Amino acid sequence: MFIKRGAKKFRGGEMQGEEPNWGPLLELAPEEIDDFMWMFEVELEDGAMVQAYKHWWTRRYVHLDFAGRAFIFLDANLYEEVDPGELLEAVLNRRESRASILQQEPVDCSKIECAPSANRHGVSAAESAYVIEHAGLCFEQENRHDEFDPRLFFFGKDDAGTELEVVAIELRDKRLRVVHARAMTRPFGVDCIEAIGWRR
Repeated sequence: MFIKRGAKKFRGGEMQGEEPNWGPLLELAPEEIDDFMWMFEVELEDGAMVQAYKHWWTRRYVHLDFAGRAFIFLDANLYEEVDPGELLEAVLNRRESRASILQQEPVDCSKIECAPSANRHGVSAAESAYVIEHAGLCFEQENRHDEFDPRLFFFGKDDAGTELEVVAIELRDKRLRVVHARAMTRPFGVDCIEAIGWRR
């Protein structure tokens, strides 16, 4: 999985640093270093100094500390530990995904409906619609059975900040029917990191 089981979240301080420090990236990916820019340094609440590197082409960040840990930036100076190798693959856009990426046009809430089974994990129709409306990006996975439409996967937060995964199908009249929604279990590690930057 992309997010480590039981991974902690850490608050980070203000961005700082004037001199680039390439040590953590050299440890993780020495052959890729020419494609990154050092951006800044952040001290986490546990005392770790995290170096932020930005890939010149994909424009995505790798946040690394000197102990070999990797992090993604969530929001409000909050960082979450992730698997370093999977983060690097996502940032380099070397995706191994069960789905193809679709840039999502804004979706009108009135065109989203929920199947009766969609809220069995306690996610309301309004929460599912909020995630779809604000995702900005979805992932299409072809179903193994020809008689079913492709599934569209949306990853995002509801209006209360809970991370959710929402699965829908597109109906013939361009409406979306939510068929599954639950708290994020992160089975699509690379897709989850891909989705973060597209949220509205």
